[in-house]
Amino acid sequence: VRCEEWLGAAAAEELSEHVWEVPRLAFDAAADKPGPFHTWELGTGDKTLPSRTEAFADHHAPLDAFLRGPDSPLAAFVALLAGERVRLYKDKINYKGPGGGL
Repeated sequence: VRCEEWLGAAAAEELSEHVWEVPRLAFDAAADKPGPFHTWELGTGDKTLPSRTEAFADHHAPLDAFLRGPDSPLAAFVALLAGERVRLYKDKINYKGPGGGL
């Protein structure tokens, strides 16, 4: 299922914008829940690119709301598929650019 099919094109675009804000979040060791934790890789032309980010939901309010807020469209969709209430176990983004992972 493509995100645009159940979320709508405008909301999917907004979600994409929020996701690309995450690599710019600074690590906060003093937070109740430290994070986010970034992993970087070397791309073409020796350009450093984000590879993965973990533990970001506590540090980005719009994505926290999307993933586990009381009106979370993702939680509602997954609960519909699972047939029961769901909770976020782990938050991780694996970044893949066009043609990535081929």
